[in-house]
Amino acid sequence: MDYSVKLHPNAVALLGSLDEITRDRIKSALEHLEFNPFKSRSKTDIKKLKGTKGRHDMYRLRVGGLGPSIQLNLTQYG
Repeated sequence: MDYSVKLHPNAVALLGSLDEITRDRIKSALEHLEFNPFKSRSKTDIKKLKGTKGRHDMYRLRVGGLGPSIQLNLTQYG
């Protein structure tokens, strides 16, 4: 099953403000999530957030030691 990664407009603006190397690292990590977001990967840390009961499951993605993390809402397509 494939997943869809959709970015909030604020996230798109933030990505645009980053340097090219960092932006490419984040884009690459997001693209890999479309195939299997729950698979462990080197330099990619994804973790289910607590306290989201009753809402869509939210996940935190940290890419290669970058300071801030990205919150994700994963929607599955079958």
